[in-house]
Amino acid sequence: MIILAGVGAYCFGTLVPPVITSQDFWIKALLLLLLLVMVFDILTMIYWRGK
Repeated sequence: MIILAGVGAYCFGTLVPPVITSQDFWIKALLLLLLLVMVFDILTMIYWRGK
């Protein structure tokens, strides 16, 4: 999961600036969905580590 988080951070670093400048709604929606999945994944990892 840590590798997935690293890849996600790298993708966000390269994709966010062009997406913000463009007006493509679907790319923004997919990026937001990916961000929510990443946050949920991190919270799940923290929860399972705490148990």
